[in-house]
Amino acid sequence: MENTIVKLFEIEEKANLIIKRANEEKIRLHDAFEQDIKRMEEKVAADNYNKIRNFQLQTDKELTKEKKSITEKSEKHLIELDDIYKEHHKDFVDKVFENIIMS
Repeated sequence: MENTIVKLFEIEEKANLIIKRANEEKIRLHDAFEQDIKRMEEKVAADNYNKIRNFQLQTDKELTKEKKSITEKSEKHLIELDDIYKEHHKDFVDKVFENIIMS
């Protein structure tokens, strides 16, 4: 009987040791899992930052190009208007004068 009790005690000690090791392994795996999640979140955040930054740079580049194009077109139109004014200035003045006199 005493032999059976000793055997049961040994079995209980081994079972407790197995449970303790399983809990330690569970904690280790949980910590590793948390670290993996943290690394993935950091990678996703860095990737998103880089994508947003590249998109912003591309957008800025396109806007600068568009602004330059609009500025050049505006300058061209101003030159054309100035040329028209220079060419027809006397005609414009005469018409305005004529309209004033006629009214």
